Amino acid sequence: MVIVPKGDPRARGGVNPFLPVSPVNPNLSSTSGPAPVPVLRASTPLTSVTAAQLIGCMPGLSSTKANTVLPYLNSAQVEAQINTCDRTAAWLAQLGHESGSLLYMEEIASGAAYEGRRDLGNTQRGDGVKFKGRGPIQLTGRANYAAAGAALGLDLINNPKQVATYPIGFRTSAWFWKSKGLNALADAGNFAGITKIINGGTNGASDRNMRWGKCKIALKCGQVQPPTPTPVDPFPLCTAKGMSYVFCSVSVSVSFLAATLSPFRLLILSCRVVSRVV
Repeated sequence: MVIVPKGDPRARGGVNPFLPVSPVNPNLSSTSGPAPVPVLRASTPLTSVTAAQLIGCMPGLSSTKANTVLPYLNSAQVEAQINTCDRTAAWLAQLGHESGSLLYMEEIASGAAYEGRRDLGNTQRGDGVKFKGRGPIQLTGRANYAAAGAALGLDLINNPKQVATYPIGFRTSAWFWKSKGLNALADAGNFAGITKIINGGTNGASDRNMRWGKCKIALKCGQVQPPTPTPVDPFPLCTAKGMSYVFCSVSVSVSFLAATLSPFRLLILSCRVVSRVV
């Protein structure tokens, strides 16, 4: 979990605070008109992820690393009840952003910026560096390390660096996800709400949304389709009166001619029609 301190220049620009990544979200459109409506099958079960799906979710992830982390990832998802398409897509998108597609299991920055952050539970000297971001979700702060350790039966206060390992890092990330109620937000499609809880703001929103879109495609649990247009009745008055389409069309046509042509021209047109019919 990365929470950038107030005033930190890395907090500006909407990018990952320790990765130079800021891709444009391809799902955003500048055209006018109704926005596409996401059609998601939230109830579709998804209890595990394949290497191919994980690679599709995380740009730049190698097949070797995907296969290496897969057992720990899938086990963590079971622990956190991340068992539907919506939940898995949101979870993998957030992990991908926080870890740079699982490239970083420990924050590049020293962690000194978190020193004295009582909101993170950093009340002792050296807590900022000791409890800096680790694991795929970048667990940060003494309070989170203590709570995760208590829940998982691990001594993370005296051994915080084990959070940067795959076996423990994915478990602590799953603990954070479940303990913060992020499954419910994923079910509701509130991806921005998930970002706010993980990051404390909207840092890196473009990259997170881009990854979210890729995950939904890779997992085949959602698609975007335009809203169905409402049929327009060309003759609403006739329909209301129960008139047939053919009779209605003739009636409207005659009414239009009568309204637009002079009586003399209408008489001439009528004579021509009659003469041709005869």
